Amino acid sequence: MGAGPRIALDTPPRHTLIRLTPLIDVIFILLIFFMLASTLESRQQVAVGIAPPAGAGTTASDILRVSLEPDAAIIEGRRVPAAGMMDAVEAAVNRRDVRGIHLQPRAGVSLQTTLEALGEMQRLDIEVSLLKTGEDA
Repeated sequence: MGAGPRIALDTPPRHTLIRLTPLIDVIFILLIFFMLASTLESRQQVAVGIAPPAGAGTTASDILRVSLEPDAAIIEGRRVPAAGMMDAVEAAVNRRDVRGIHLQPRAGVSLQTTLEALGEMQRLDIEVSLLKTGEDA
């Protein structure tokens, strides 16, 4: 028989260490990419009318003024809960000849609440103007 190198059959198997750092780096890069590439909310444009200067063609009886508060609205001097605001606006529009609505958020009303009210009032097919935030009605 040949006198070549002998292979030892009882040598332990060699363990290789798998490093997870590059894998974690790739996962974080993919996560950041998908977070930046996705859109979490839909963006819409809202047309905002600006109230005309005083005495510019409309009278006080033509305009319905709605003052928004954080939990209510003041319509024609009546305080209405936020849930019933649109019903009260529609009733006021039907009661008299309204050509426009002036929406005025008071201090403490969020932008989201203001934009939601503006969008709901624009569905009435009446010109809606947004007034400067005010402290008093």
